[in-house]
Amino acid sequence: MEPQDDQHAFRELMKISNDFFAAYDAIYKIQTLDDDEINKIFEFIKVRCFGILRISPVEIMQRISDEFVYQNRYIRSCWSLFIKIYQEYRPKRVTHISDIFDYFFYKEYKFTLSGQHPIKFIEYEKQNISFDIHKPHTIYRAIMDDDIRLFISRTQEEEFNNNHKLKSDFYPENEGGYSYLELCCYHGAVKCFKFLRTEFKSENITSYCLAFSYLGGNIEIINECLKKFKPDSRSMKYAIISRNTNFIMHLVNEYHIEIHLEDCIGHENVQAYCMYYNETKNLNACFPYSTCFHYLPLCQYFLSKHPNINQHAIGFKGNTALHFAAWGDLIDIVQLLLSHGANINEKNENGWTALHYTANYNALNATCLLVKSGADIHIKDNNGRTPLHLAAVNNCIETAALLISHIKNVDKDKTNLGRTALHYAAIGNSKETAELLISAGADIKAKDKNKETVLHAAARNNSKEIAEFIINYHVDIEAKDANGRSPLHCAAYFNCKDTVE
Repeated sequence: MEPQDDQHAFRELMKISNDFFAAYDAIYKIQTLDDDEINKIFEFIKVRCFGILRISPVEIMQRISDEFVYQNRYIRSCWSLFIKIYQEYRPKRVTHISDIFDYFFYKEYKFTLSGQHPIKFIEYEKQNISFDIHKPHTIYRAIMDDDIRLFISRTQEEEFNNNHKLKSDFYPENEGGYSYLELCCYHGAVKCFKFLRTEFKSENITSYCLAFSYLGGNIEIINECLKKFKPDSRSMKYAIISRNTNFIMHLVNEYHIEIHLEDCIGHENVQAYCMYYNETKNLNACFPYSTCFHYLPLCQYFLSKHPNINQHAIGFKGNTALHFAAWGDLIDIVQLLLSHGANINEKNENGWTALHYTANYNALNATCLLVKSGADIHIKDNNGRTPLHLAAVNNCIETAALLISHIKNVDKDKTNLGRTALHYAAIGNSKETAELLISAGADIKAKDKNKETVLHAAARNNSKEIAEFIINYHVDIEAKDANGRSPLHCAAYFNCKDTVE
């Protein structure tokens, strides 16, 4: 392909994806605390995301809850937008919501959107977390606001420890925590950054400093970090998260850092994805991911290039385009792929088919389409789990009901450990799905290969509600597993206090 044709093809691809990129830009680049501006963003999302692009409110809520850690200064605005979407569309479940947003939702509405009660809630309650991530007059607040006077005054206090690391769920996950210098890079706090570098010579620039500098977006900090540290894949990841194409191209052209498609997908950066295709022309690498953006025109564009329809993605568990489309409940794209010959029962590295994904994420429309199109309901993954097992553990009631309606014996399919779907409902504290299974004939006294009953499974996983529910069926509460433990012993052994009580 001639360079001129090459650029024309790239412009065509960017034009196709421009509406999508603009829609997600509104979500990922919230940089306002003004209520009127948040209202404008909400109205824009309603029209562009939910209307034109037909992206589900649940998906946008999941994205907001996940991505705030990369712009936590604006967590109040992210939360406000999240709640506006909830109040407008009232979804019953947001399966993969962050623990922090689920906690704040629970505090306000007295139930969780995940359907679970994460152990993190106890920790958050003790910490008394709030939207004021850093309290006024603290050194962390000084960094967030780049308040150099406050920062200097705090470093002069006797108890100041320059080697202290902050561990917080309000920041990207890192077991070791983050140093003051790394936090300066995250927030683009150039004054505090310079002070630390001048006054504390031992303060070393790390790979996180460089990566976070792309989030903070301060060119002075970026250049200083580049003097001390060579960019790597983490740097590229955070450049992609920043959605700054200049940063991305600089890393590609000057340092030959590869764009990872998983990062483009994980953070909905379709421009970076298009840049990768323009650089590599790797159709088979790009095609499986084209459905991840949940955008039909993009998928149609890559299908027109005649890729291998069952090509497995590099990364992301080796999913095919059909896996991704089913995961997102994208029935128009699922139908398109099936019409082009996609294998409906193709497995990924974990042995999951498209139907496993729809069951796991309660993608009801895609589940219905796949079942009608001949998907194998009884197919098992590498652990012996069928789609019904996954629907049960996640309390995906609607999808579970659909699958059950097509299954004669809900106890027939057992996992490699001999667990039934009802065992999995107990593990996930999925009371409603358990009721469905029992009404369909599930054996409440079933035992797995370790002789664990359904009550054992509930006790071991602190599934209090379902334990109470199962006990009402007059099961043997003294039944022993292979280790001689009763359900009560299991609950105590695994420190499941609620269930013990």
